[in-house]
Amino acid sequence: MFFDVGVFKSFVKECRLKNINVPIVPGIMSLNTYPGFQKMVSFCKSRVPLSLKSKMETSKDDVEAIKRVGVELGVSMSHELLEFGVEGLHFYTLNLEQVTMGIIDALAIRSASSIHSEEAPSVDAPVPPVPIAASAFLPSPP
Repeated sequence: MFFDVGVFKSFVKECRLKNINVPIVPGIMSLNTYPGFQKMVSFCKSRVPLSLKSKMETSKDDVEAIKRVGVELGVSMSHELLEFGVEGLHFYTLNLEQVTMGIIDALAIRSASSIHSEEAPSVDAPVPPVPIAASAFLPSPP
């Protein structure tokens, strides 16, 4: 998990220099709340660009503004990562889909047939051009 695409790019370049040539899929944390952002940054020791830190501080008391920052960041990071040549994107949803779906919709990588469809997508449905994955953390059964 990272908030600075430069950190990911450096990691991949170092891996390639050491002949580590397996696909490395970036994990993008969907920003949903200010306290959640603070907790993950502290827990994961993630580097936070000053511009993101400033936006989060400015918006910390406005839940909807934080979600807009989350979508904006996710779209920006995704574009930069795709331009870098990643083979797919992995979004950490933490069981909160709104921001992740906002990112996916803004990137236009969700097929139209999968949107609110109760039927299975047709064989002719367009396939998203980028492999995507999302994580959901479910509580363990008692």
